[in-house]
Amino acid sequence: MSYNQTDATAPKLQDTPESTTSFTLTGPLEAHRMVYKDIGFFQKIGRTLGFLFSLRRRIPRGSVLKLELTGALPDTVSSPFDSLSVTTFTEVTSNIRKAAHDPRIAGLYVKLGPLLCGYAKVGELCRHLDYFRQSGKKVIGYMESGSEKEILLSLFMDELYAVPEAAISIRGFKVSATFLKGVFQKIGLDPQVERFGVYKFAGDQFSRTEMSEEQRMVLKNILQAVYENFCTELLKHRNWSKEKVERVVNSAPFQMSELKELGFFTDLKYESEVLDLLKLRYCRKGRGILPSASSETKKKILRKPIRFIDSKFYSRVKPKQLFLSGRRRIGVIRVNGTIVPGEGGDNPILGSTSGSDKVVSLIRQAAENPRFDAFILRVDSPGGSALASDIIWAELLRLREIKPVVASMGDVAASGGYYVSMACNHICCEPLTLTGSIGVVTAKFSLENLYKKIGFVKETVSIGKYAELDIESRSFNEDERQYFKDNALYAYRNFVSKAAKSRGKTYEEMDRVAQGRVWLGYEALKLGLVDSCGGFWKAVEVAKSLANIGEEEKVELVELRRFSWFSRLAASFLSSLESIGVSLPKYAIKGGSSLSPFGDLNVGTVMEVLDLFRTFV
Repeated sequence: MSYNQTDATAPKLQDTPESTTSFTLTGPLEAHRMVYKDIGFFQKIGRTLGFLFSLRRRIPRGSVLKLELTGALPDTVSSPFDSLSVTTFTEVTSNIRKAAHDPRIAGLYVKLGPLLCGYAKVGELCRHLDYFRQSGKKVIGYMESGSEKEILLSLFMDELYAVPEAAISIRGFKVSATFLKGVFQKIGLDPQVERFGVYKFAGDQFSRTEMSEEQRMVLKNILQAVYENFCTELLKHRNWSKEKVERVVNSAPFQMSELKELGFFTDLKYESEVLDLLKLRYCRKGRGILPSASSETKKKILRKPIRFIDSKFYSRVKPKQLFLSGRRRIGVIRVNGTIVPGEGGDNPILGSTSGSDKVVSLIRQAAENPRFDAFILRVDSPGGSALASDIIWAELLRLREIKPVVASMGDVAASGGYYVSMACNHICCEPLTLTGSIGVVTAKFSLENLYKKIGFVKETVSIGKYAELDIESRSFNEDERQYFKDNALYAYRNFVSKAAKSRGKTYEEMDRVAQGRVWLGYEALKLGLVDSCGGFWKAVEVAKSLANIGEEEKVELVELRRFSWFSRLAASFLSSLESIGVSLPKYAIKGGSSLSPFGDLNVGTVMEVLDLFRTFV
């Protein structure tokens, strides 16, 4: 069995131009908009009574919810200990939605920092800020540094302040790829990589010395879409002409005073000045200072601390207290990070991982619980092990026979991330989600030349034609190479066949849009790889519809997770210490999103695969 990649039929797409100094005005990439609807009169009475008799520390009226948006904003954390110090995307979006309906919260203060998440999550954050503003409350932002992502998010704020000497850069968009073949040749390491899919460039980091034309085309296509989205959002929210948008985006650098004149900032102020402004605006239980107030009254107000509600503390407010949840339940199962066999967790090389054993355990737990009406599979994964992905896929098929399952894609749901998603009844994604990448790459590292250089000798005695297939002390012979290639081809055809069946296509139709090609969400929608564009709450609406839950009926969202009782108890104790003023050390979580459908591979990854080769999808 053999396969020639050049014979594959790939979709013909127009290459993007070398320069991104102009864009075609097609309007912003539209996704499902969250529409604010207030609760009923009697529910408001019940909510007020609940606040009065609550045993928890009360939140006074006129309070301001404070959010710090910076870093990777992972969907969730693998340990309850991390939840004490890491701000998650789920925490932020849930708090914004609750605060929109909470009469005790008068406004939202957002402190923006450099964001390491992708543009799909930025888009979903924008729609949550829009939802908050629909309630009639204001969003006030403050930043000291930032670039295009932070500027894009600020378009959905009522006011934005920055330090007079802030480090704000609007310079355009770029992505880099590293290639290690030259390094490996110098040290005697021979990566033997086999890929299926002309656009499956995950293994190129090890096997090439420069970027392939296919990889260049895909990355340019992604950058062009991100650039056009940024420009059209500026045009829409700033009411500029197309020419002005292009001139501003391509005229860096700017002084802060120039950015203020262009309308990017309400004013240039230090944070202490912004906090004074908020004190005057939200004093008197949110009604603000009277215009006739004397200077002495103003000084008295400014001497008092502002009623800030920390995001971690506000996370304890349950949607049920605000009458935002109902009796019927929808379960949430999450697949975050690289998909691996076993339990998964935080890996020093791969970062956050989702283990097939753990995910399957949650799926079976969900299938056995009759109290759930539907499930949402939230996927934010660049892929990983083909075996682990297939095991999760099979278990999800069993679950959907019992209850409807809807996939909600985050920044990236490509390769193995798409593999598990295609088992669901319906797939929702963001317009700028990185998805698809239906292809396979396998790798084995030969240390034969390295062993010769250092004088290391390893001899192997074997019986069987392919018994020495995975040894690292020599390269493949011709029979082994063909075996290796055939095994990868089988995995690719299996992937394409299952994708075709799940999406109602023939093998040939799916093969044309597969080939390892990474698609943006809005492209995947046109190609039939997904069903709708929208964030998590779009997935909730679809799940309600499939479960025959009324459109206006509220549901309770239940996170399915497997923290041990001890870790939960310990996290609760530490959280209680923080609430009484005992400070705890903060730990940074590393991570982010990569434009690569395979994640951010680095030299450290090589060490993990020296003794073992695996098939990745």
